[in-house]
Amino acid sequence: MATGSITLKDLISTLDKDIRAQLLFDTRKLDLDKRPHVLDISYNSLLVNNKENILVNFDELHKKFLEVVSTKATRKYSSISLIPPEHFLGSKPYLVYIDGGKDTQLLLAMSYDAIQKFIRDVVRDPKLVDTAFGIKKIRKPDYPGEAEEDWRVTQEVSLLDIGHIPSNASEYFVSPLAEKIGRIADILEIRGYTKATTLATDMLDEIMSIQADFDYSFRNSTPEVFKGVEKLFGTVFVAVTIQRSEVNQKDFGARELKIFQSFQENLAILLADKKLVQKYLGVSGSNTILQDIGKAVASLIKTGKVKLKPHAPQKGPKGKSLIIGTNNKLPASTAVKEKIPRPAPVKEQKLTSTVSLAKLLLLLNQQLQDVISANMGNGNRRDILNYRTGRLAGSAKVDSLSQSRQGMITAFYTYMKSPYATFSQGGRQELPKSRDPKLLISASIREIAAQQVTNRLRAVLV
Repeated sequence: MATGSITLKDLISTLDKDIRAQLLFDTRKLDLDKRPHVLDISYNSLLVNNKENILVNFDELHKKFLEVVSTKATRKYSSISLIPPEHFLGSKPYLVYIDGGKDTQLLLAMSYDAIQKFIRDVVRDPKLVDTAFGIKKIRKPDYPGEAEEDWRVTQEVSLLDIGHIPSNASEYFVSPLAEKIGRIADILEIRGYTKATTLATDMLDEIMSIQADFDYSFRNSTPEVFKGVEKLFGTVFVAVTIQRSEVNQKDFGARELKIFQSFQENLAILLADKKLVQKYLGVSGSNTILQDIGKAVASLIKTGKVKLKPHAPQKGPKGKSLIIGTNNKLPASTAVKEKIPRPAPVKEQKLTSTVSLAKLLLLLNQQLQDVISANMGNGNRRDILNYRTGRLAGSAKVDSLSQSRQGMITAFYTYMKSPYATFSQGGRQELPKSRDPKLLISASIREIAAQQVTNRLRAVLV
């Protein structure tokens, strides 16, 4: 590695290969776009495009939009339940229009491309082309640097975009960025990167908050509507909506891009080769400074002032002393709002007292069902399994325990794999991976064991 300037790309190149792969993975094209899609085009859902009352004739415009949709859709039903079971099983399944009245108007397809292609055709219809739900022609330069008054080339641009709606409400309200960071969060948790996992979950909260900030969400996402979709597609489908292009690209798109750039940089600072990080930040010397910066980065997403513990003076430009933690400021992406304590070194814990494995086994099985139930979602989470019937929690059982010479305790457990293994790796509903029952059960076992023993414990499915 050259001793010159260090780039973010250099830092990322030293990360765990699985994390690098997810950072570079095209989540949208290679995953989300291939799932079944549902587009809500009902009045209340599209009304959010007119929340500032910029379209005085919105009612008439929406009616015209539905007329075009109805004309162009070759498969129409008044209810999801009327769709033939084999319709989406063919080699070339057609898009379906559900017209169930004002509150239930949906487009269903087996992929994003099918939905997008249909809407592109709709907005080019003569009835819509000159409206806010149509297209417009813009001029662009024929070659770089051409004077604007000489532009002759025209391009058609749709005034509507299909937008994803990330939300904790359900697993089908997801965006490519939320899915990407969610997968990285799973890897970080499995690898034991606590600070980086916190960073990832905080970033997910930021993504979810974008919709709330703009008051832009499904107005018609009633449970009854989507229960019918779940019967047809399961929970692997993706719900999307129609947004004005300036909202989708300039507001949501720009903010999500900023979040991702911040996430990449902060993650790299936390996990990359320390010497490279020091060069990247322009910090030389002790690891203690680096650790404190890492703590600051992990807890920060928004801008603010920084206070870190004082360190020995370092020589800056022209021989001036730099003291971290006085009046100096970190860049906005790494600022924190509170003082960050120095992290204590982590050491391997060894057995310090005799542990009765028989008593521990009894304790685990007495409390396991209640703890698993408490650790599940309340019905609205998309990142973990939600508590519904209690069968999963009730089926989990620790069969045996073993202890190594170093004091490591291993718990061997079982649970009802049918139907819950569908959420594990290789199952039909394995995404997001944070819903894997093994993660839930293992964490619950460790939580109970921590009441009685200080030994390191791992849980293994048998």
